[in-house]
Amino acid sequence: MSFPRSGRCHPFPGHSFGCNKNKSFYYWHVFVKDLKPDALYGYKVYGEYNPSKGYRFDGTKLLLDPYARAVVKGKNYSRAAAALPGTTPLMP
Repeated sequence: MSFPRSGRCHPFPGHSFGCNKNKSFYYWHVFVKDLKPDALYGYKVYGEYNPSKGYRFDGTKLLLDPYARAVVKGKNYSRAAAALPGTTPLMP
C-alpha cells in the first residue's frame, strides 16, 4: 500500500506479491513502476492468527518495512491505538 506525499491519507491501489516472482530466499521484494523515491508505503499481510504457534497476522494493520531507511508518522499518530485490534485510522 503506498501513499502520495501530498498529505492526503488515501492510498494508491495495492500490489499483490507472489512467492515465485517476489521472494528471494527469506526476502520479499517488488518493483512498482513510476513510484517516486519519497513515496510513503507499508505492507498489509494476511494469514493465520494463532499466537500459540507464533502467528499474529492481522490484515487490518499497516506494517512497517523492516529495511526502510526512515519512518514517518503523522502528528496524530497513537501507538496505543495502533496496538488495538482492528483498523487504525490513517491520520496525516
